[in-house]
Amino acid sequence: MNILFSRGSLIGDIVMSLPGLTILKNSHPNCKITFPIARKCSQAADLFRNHPLIDNVYTTNATESFDDQDSKSLSLDNFNLKFNCFPHHPREQDWYNYRNCCEETMLMASEDLYNKYISLDANDKIPKLYPQTEKIKDQNAIAIWPFAGYGSSNSRRSPSLDWWARALKVLSKNHKILHFGFTNEPTIIDSPNYHKMTNLNFCDQIFKSLGCKIIIGTDSGS
Repeated sequence: MNILFSRGSLIGDIVMSLPGLTILKNSHPNCKITFPIARKCSQAADLFRNHPLIDNVYTTNATESFDDQDSKSLSLDNFNLKFNCFPHHPREQDWYNYRNCCEETMLMASEDLYNKYISLDANDKIPKLYPQTEKIKDQNAIAIWPFAGYGSSNSRRSPSLDWWARALKVLSKNHKILHFGFTNEPTIIDSPNYHKMTNLNFCDQIFKSLGCKIIIGTDSGS
């Protein structure tokens, strides 16, 4: 059985869809899963290539959907089971008061997937990434992702830049601060313990930050 499944339009939502792979493999043990990722999120594709339940990671030609070239490349008619990989929130605008992100992602895929997700063991409900190299731990480091909105958008940044500067001045006294994000993000403080890591590619940033003692981010869109 060939299955087309993901929530491919936003990096965080792609991660939140990962528990669905366990559900599909449990229901269809011999299935082959193709996992589409929107071209606008292509920098994150390598995060998923080593996942043991994904057979094929596909980056779309279209920015945030499938176009005719994608339909031809994927041979969409050959899939036995296809989920809407680029859905929108179909119900309450304040859905986050009722469901967590993984639950909402499963519900957007299908009612059946949502119900099966609710029944999973607690460990299987947690999205998991599988780095291609061993994660290096740095227990004296604090990772920060201080900007949201795909860069330095003030309209979506939370907390404020002033808050970050005040917090990092305190934290950098006893910890190494590793600043992750886009290359155009400003330097926040002047300290020998503050290091910008934005020159690394996105996937390396993710796995390096996961090795830190603490990760501090924004409310959305880092």
